[in-house]
Amino acid sequence: MQSLIEIFSKDSTYMLEIYATCLLLSKNRTAFIRQFALFPNYPLASMTAEGHQPERLTEFINLGCHAFVMDQDVVEPFLDGYIRSHDLAMFRNPNKTIIVLRDPDAAIDRAALFDMFHRHPAMREIVNLLILLPEEDKVDLWTHRYPTDDPYPLATFHRQNVTIDGMGGLLMAEFCMKFNCTWDVSIDQLGEWGTIYENWTGNGIVGTLAERRADVGIGSLLSWWTSHQYLGFTAVLRKVGIGCFVPRPHLIPTWKTVALVFSPTVWICSVLSVVCCIVMYDLISKYDPSPEAEHRSLGWNAVNVVAMFLFNGAKILYGSLSECVLSIALIAFTINFGNIFIGKNASLQAFPLFDPPIDTIEDMAKAGMIWSHTHEAWAHSVRKTSNPYLMKVATNYRIHPIPELNVLADQGKVGFAVSKMNYGHFMIGDFITAKNVMLYRMMSEDLYFDWEVSKVTKTWPLKDLLSDMILRFSDGGLREFQEPVQAKRHMDYGVQIRIFHSQDREEVPPHAMSCEDLLAPFIVLGAGVVVALVAFAGEMTWSRVERRMPKNLKWAVFK
Repeated sequence: MQSLIEIFSKDSTYMLEIYATCLLLSKNRTAFIRQFALFPNYPLASMTAEGHQPERLTEFINLGCHAFVMDQDVVEPFLDGYIRSHDLAMFRNPNKTIIVLRDPDAAIDRAALFDMFHRHPAMREIVNLLILLPEEDKVDLWTHRYPTDDPYPLATFHRQNVTIDGMGGLLMAEFCMKFNCTWDVSIDQLGEWGTIYENWTGNGIVGTLAERRADVGIGSLLSWWTSHQYLGFTAVLRKVGIGCFVPRPHLIPTWKTVALVFSPTVWICSVLSVVCCIVMYDLISKYDPSPEAEHRSLGWNAVNVVAMFLFNGAKILYGSLSECVLSIALIAFTINFGNIFIGKNASLQAFPLFDPPIDTIEDMAKAGMIWSHTHEAWAHSVRKTSNPYLMKVATNYRIHPIPELNVLADQGKVGFAVSKMNYGHFMIGDFITAKNVMLYRMMSEDLYFDWEVSKVTKTWPLKDLLSDMILRFSDGGLREFQEPVQAKRHMDYGVQIRIFHSQDREEVPPHAMSCEDLLAPFIVLGAGVVVALVAFAGEMTWSRVERRMPKNLKWAVFK
């Protein structure tokens, strides 16, 4: 027995790629523990045959142990705690090696030992098994294998044969063909990607894996930090960019462009200029000794200055030198100001304006844009961000069922999460159709990117083989061929084309001016008419009141 331990200790790294070994022997095997202690590079642990200790074994797994040497008395308690111990561990290595040393004088015979291995469910998670059976002057070596009668399995769901398609599905179908798997399909349409809770239950794909109702989960699963403590990740299938399909900027009505000719600062300066001119004319008229100056009230000066700004008939005042200088300056200013206003307004009419687009994360945060989809997974990767704009965007994410999304998509008021595929296609919900796709446009900046992986249980023994096939798919460029085929087969390709061109500028052909284009002057005229009617009604009322007042009271009022 000692020679076997020495051979294993010296050659395990070279032969089996084992770098840490855990020795599990019952209490009556202390001699073997002392022999193995001659090799200090290996962590050692002892487990009694009376009961297993999965939490303690987890400590050694986290040290890197993925090879286990034990005697037959420890086999059953070790296998009982095998899955739980590895689920609790953060270190994960699918290449597990189990070496069992059988004592020929043990009470358990060979048949009972083999039967125990055969029926134990943990054996489905163990790749390398070696049983050493000493017999007099020789040692028999035994291992396991999983035979199957069907070299070309079909996938089944609810006892019905189903066709596996899609980029992830075809990968798994090819994997099962190559490695002769017998497999079944588990679908949780309502749970979608799913959620894992602290008690190791959940729903959807990741919940099914956490509860070990499946071995592999595939289908646009990103490397979410919350599921890493429960599951193992394979090699990266592809890099995924997550963007947002936001409402298209609306065309600004031409009547609103009158206010957009100048910035708010220019408008404020213009109003202040008018007020200053009115005050100056009123001040000059008070010290003007001519008889005409007596009729120039504050209201008269205000109307005259406004008329000059509007290029309407106005009396040019030049009774004194100060009035002459002020009038010349005001005429020069209004001519330049008016011509600039008219030219700028004409250019805005020739080139239609749109609302500011939402192209970046900062734009989306400042606009308070609500964006939505069917699952928390779309925003999960940015929940821990420190970017203040991205934090605001994450808080504006909403989850809605499909019927509600169909209604929201037709309204064109909220955004929708979109996955950008590697070769120019977009993964978006069916609620974006040819009917409403023209209401939206893609942001020029992605919200974030992440890595798509396949997720497995921590002890699934074929993880490395699946990762190897994933990398071969990527290196061979098969996804560049596969992506457009799947897009044409399962997506509305017309919608895909419109999404791709959604950032193109919207064409507004020339058209005859309508009432909407002249709404601004009509609003000004209507407001003036209404104010004039109110003033006229007030004047008529005051006139009637004045006629009924006694003369002495009237004299007192006007005095």
